[in-house]
Formats: sequence, C-alpha cells, structure tokens
Amino acid sequence: MYSISAAEYANHNSPIPLIGNLYKIIDRAKGYGYTGLEIHIRDAQTIDGYRMQEYCSERDFAISAVVTGKVYTEDGLCFISDDLEIRQKAIQRIKGHIDLAAKLKCVVVIGWIRGIIPDQKNDKKYRSFFTQALCKLVSYAEKRNVIIVIEVLNRYEVNYLNNAAETLNLISQIGSSCLKVHLDTFHMNIEEDDMSASIFLCGNKLGYMHFADSNRKYPGAGHIDFTKISIALKKINYQGCLNIECLALPDAITAAKKGIAFLNTFM
Repeated sequence: MYSISAAEYANHNSPIPLIGNLYKIIDRAKGYGYTGLEIHIRDAQTIDGYRMQEYCSERDFAISAVVTGKVYTEDGLCFISDDLEIRQKAIQRIKGHIDLAAKLKCVVVIGWIRGIIPDQKNDKKYRSFFTQALCKLVSYAEKRNVIIVIEVLNRYEVNYLNNAAETLNLISQIGSSCLKVHLDTFHMNIEEDDMSASIFLCGNKLGYMHFADSNRKYPGAGHIDFTKISIALKKINYQGCLNIECLALPDAITAAKKGIAFLNTFM
C-alpha cells in the first residue's frame, strides 16, 4: 500500500502534507495515485470508523494507520508522566485509537505519545512507566487483532528508543506478535549507522515505513540514497505500508505528487 499522511488540521511546520476534511482528502489522495491514507487524530471518538471504512471500501482505498501524536502535542498526555492520572488518561485515549484501528483494519502508531524522559538520572523509572503502559495496550490490541508499531524517532525529538536496535530489544522483551517496529527514513538518516542494515535487523518485525528525505521534504528532494533502502526492503520481503510523511513544500500538491512518483519509481 502506498499512502500519505493527513489530518483535519495541523501546524504548517508539521510533516503532514494533506490537511482538511478527511473524506475529501481520501478522494484527493486516490486521484494522485495513492491507495491509502495515514490519519493523525487527537481523539478517536471524533471519527466514525465504520462510515470511513465503508467510504474507503467503495473506492478501493484504505486507511493505513491511526497516528497518536496529537494526544501528546495537543493534550499533553503521555505514558511516562509522573502524574498517574495523566498516564491513565493517555492509556485510555490510545485504547480509543486501537478501537478505531480495529474498524479501519490498520495499524496504530506510537510515537510522541510515549513522552520525553524529564530526568535521565531516573531513566529506569520512566522506561518502566512506558513498558507498563505498552503492555496494557498490547493486551488490549491483541484481543482486537490490531498491530501497534513503535516509531523510532531521532534524539532531537525524544530521548529514548532512538534507533532500531533499542526498539527491537524492547519489543523482544514484551514478546507480542502484535507489536512491531516503525522506521522513518528522516529519523534513520540521523540515528542509524547503516540504514539498510537497520532494515535487515528488523526483518519480519518491521511493521510500517515512513518516507521523507534528509530535509524532511518529499523523498528525492534531499540526499538520502533510497536505492539501498528499496533493495533492503525487497530482500526482507517487506509487505507493509509505505507512507509519505513530509513537509508540504514547496506546496501540498507538489509534495504529494512527487511522493507518489518516488514510490512508483523506487519501490
């Protein structure tokens, strides 16, 4: 599936190319040549999952992922807060995302919602908070046949789970088939010593891919060698979604069209 990131609203600096009514965006994205849409939402209760799934099915289209970052960036909820109530609210909100994903038959992305460790001296405590929350959500997702993917983010955005190896280690500790790695070429370019090697390391634990170039523009607008990435994905027989998550530069239409052109050429 080739998909692109979308939201009903977002900051103009967000790497979300398509903004507006999600149903209209579905039609726009399909017109550009995409077969899927990644949706960034704050509260799953605002989306009628059955209606959206039916709308997509009628158009031979799909929702690729429900992204949870807005829960943190807009409401300040995360899994590692010192406040137990905030941690509990974060878990409950993401259960709603999982319920929506079950209706849409897509994955749930765990990125910013994990929170930023405020005191590295207490690193073990905060990582324990995250693991506890993740285990509860994994148990919830397993019953609904939903895959959760942990996005590997660079050190300038969050301060733990910054590379594939560290993330895989956590996933192996939890030991659930519904928990996988989510790689993003923009973050990989910063954190991974060898991007292809990281893909091979993930193997069948790689559940989702974001594509953007080194400057966070559409792939092809920077200096990342996507040929090697493409070869690595084919060698591990990656069958998951390939999603364009980039800045809307020079404008949304150009970014979307250049993104799908890249996927059709390189993948």
